[in-house]
Amino acid sequence: RTIDAWIEKGKFDTLLDMWVKGMPFDWRKLHAGKKPKRVSLPGYPFARERYWVQAEATNAPARPGAMLHPLVQRNTSGLHGLRFTSELSGNEFFLADHVVQGQRILPGVAQLEMARHAAGEVFGGGASFEIGDVTWIRPVAVGAGGLTLHIALYPEDDGAIAYEIRGEAAGGGNEENGEAPLYSQGLILERDAEEGALSHDLAALRGQCSDRVLSAQQCYAEFAKLGLQYGPAFQGLHELFIGKDRLLARIGLPALMQRREDSNRYGLHPSLLDAALQATMGLQMAHGGMSLMLPFALASFEELAPCGAEMWAVVRRSAGSSAADTVQKIDIDLCDTSGTVCLRFHEFSMRAAAPTEAPSFDGKLLLAPVWDVVDPALLAAPSAGRMVVMGGTPAQHEALLREHAQAVAADLPTAAEVTAIEAALREYGTIDHIVWIVGDGGLAQEDDGALIAAQEEGVIFGFRLVKALLALGFGTRPLHWTVLTSDAQAVHGCDTIAPAHAGVHGFIGTMAKEFRGWQLRLIDLQREAPWPWHTLFRLPYAAGGDALAWRSGQWFSQRLLPLAPEADGGRNPAYRQGGVYVVIGGAGGIGQAWSEHVIRHHRAQVVWIGRRAPDETIEAAQARLGALGPAPLYISADAADLGAMLRAREEILARFGAIHGVMHAAIALLDRGLAQMDEDRMRAGLAAKVHVSVRMVQAFGILPLDFMLFCSSLLSFMKAAGQSNYAAGCTFKDAYCLHLAGRMPYPVKAMNWGYWGSVGVVASDLYRERMARQGIASIEADEGMEALDA
Repeated sequence: RTIDAWIEKGKFDTLLDMWVKGMPFDWRKLHAGKKPKRVSLPGYPFARERYWVQAEATNAPARPGAMLHPLVQRNTSGLHGLRFTSELSGNEFFLADHVVQGQRILPGVAQLEMARHAAGEVFGGGASFEIGDVTWIRPVAVGAGGLTLHIALYPEDDGAIAYEIRGEAAGGGNEENGEAPLYSQGLILERDAEEGALSHDLAALRGQCSDRVLSAQQCYAEFAKLGLQYGPAFQGLHELFIGKDRLLARIGLPALMQRREDSNRYGLHPSLLDAALQATMGLQMAHGGMSLMLPFALASFEELAPCGAEMWAVVRRSAGSSAADTVQKIDIDLCDTSGTVCLRFHEFSMRAAAPTEAPSFDGKLLLAPVWDVVDPALLAAPSAGRMVVMGGTPAQHEALLREHAQAVAADLPTAAEVTAIEAALREYGTIDHIVWIVGDGGLAQEDDGALIAAQEEGVIFGFRLVKALLALGFGTRPLHWTVLTSDAQAVHGCDTIAPAHAGVHGFIGTMAKEFRGWQLRLIDLQREAPWPWHTLFRLPYAAGGDALAWRSGQWFSQRLLPLAPEADGGRNPAYRQGGVYVVIGGAGGIGQAWSEHVIRHHRAQVVWIGRRAPDETIEAAQARLGALGPAPLYISADAADLGAMLRAREEILARFGAIHGVMHAAIALLDRGLAQMDEDRMRAGLAAKVHVSVRMVQAFGILPLDFMLFCSSLLSFMKAAGQSNYAAGCTFKDAYCLHLAGRMPYPVKAMNWGYWGSVGVVASDLYRERMARQGIASIEADEGMEALDA
């Protein structure tokens, strides 16, 4: 799709540049189905010499002096796409002096340098990068026989480049089940230059971090107890100043490294960056007890300015992380001696090196969302510049103006079209900050139909606002966002939740992944409680678009925790024998899996409601399940149409006499990045979740049901790029379910499914390969039903 976009926009220079660097390309794409005419070339003989990389030469040793970089040695692009290869002997300083429990381990930060330099080979020298969504899947251990590493680059739709670092493929001695082992992966984005440097008051921080001071000797003695043997090249931690909730570390490039001729070849020197990560041990020591923690994930890494030989690291826990967590999340700023921030780690996650006992469910991971009290590190001052406010009331505008004199409220109706929003924004000239106060969501508690109309001032207006900003060229420019919702999240079990604009949370989370040059904060407040205006614009930005919630004078952030439900041994079965159950989207993959489960084990009568007319595929599925018990009945109806749903309800009651449970399993995967998505596609993806959920409740909610079940997605929490309509629909559905649970006299449940690879719309070899690269296996039907029963 990236290539198609280049062709559509006439970016043939970009296409040629990537082809020269090794990206394979089918040139017939340029002709859009037309057969091109042949033309005569000059009649002189060409030299019969080839200059392209030969596939058989991929594993040949590099010629002396031909090395691109110590960690990115050779360009081996070709049949494999964009790829670079390195041969590691284990004697390199970044291995010989980095020994973990007796093994030479490639530092996680060295893999960031690999990604950075590989991207530089593609983008050209002098570029600055942000690296995000990093996962270190397994340690890169180099034994006596050495190791071959490959880093592959994959252009993404949003201009980012995905990367994977793998070992040798099958036959090379490092294969795992016939496949090259995957060590780490992430996304790389070229950064635009930004005005105004971030800085810390180092003197003030040193005063705050005075609980304990450790010398380098003391630090490395503690490391040795944990099995971390750092040689001279990795002893860059000079002094550690520990405070209650943060620490300050004086670090530097070891003198041994400064004398090496190749040190200037590293944009991110592993010795220096690893010293900053070593400093995180101080947070463990501040709470007593030490354990070996290894890199696991990194939300984002920003390169703001070049590093010097002497640096300071400001280390603190990420919002929502606590000392008791199994996975520790840390934010790290690397500053020069004046306090100017040069590098930033956001949500650098570490986990215990050895497996520990954790809640599990027969080897399958179940998670539950919780909200934790957090103390976000406030910015020194609100962001400066022109602030344009969308939505909100006059009273809210007045309160905001008291905090930010340059704010101006846009006089726009919530139903404004893209062209009207674009014209209004153009009048303001320079815009540095968008503040979007989403409608208060204060609809009548049981006015379900109004929830559909509310999407116009919520997700749909947000979509149009993004389109207007892109039309004005903001897609490649820095921009700050503050998005405020009210009661869209249930932090406490007793919270009143207004689900109307909960979909904005999924939309904003996806937008944050697609436009990494934009800095976003998403905040949920209480409609009837005072808002902390003095603090709102000093809160940190969230690289992943995750929300902070304000409740009773405290800030909360959400995370997922492992869950081990207690099996009840069938004492309280979820389904009755011979029950009648309605499944919206039942002919789909998960709908059929659930139907087979209740037909096989409970002889249930299942009714499928679907949009398409009955066809051979549906009839075959009915016949297959009919061999196990009562065959499902299929009713063709538009589930987003209330009249059609009411007619379906009456038909079912007339035929079977009762309905005992209803399930929403409808899905419309209409993936596309916001820059390429049109409004019809956005609406269609949203309606499959919002409209159908509401109509299901309006039609069936008044019945004396045993349960109501909503199938949602893990995307409510991941909010992946390219799936804004689906993520928005899922976060709405989750909030709506919580709202209904407090209103209905029967259980209302939601299951946020992960990846189903054997049934449904993503049951394809392409998706399975993509998910396998991320280390994610498919949920199989028996596993899913077991989890759902529990």
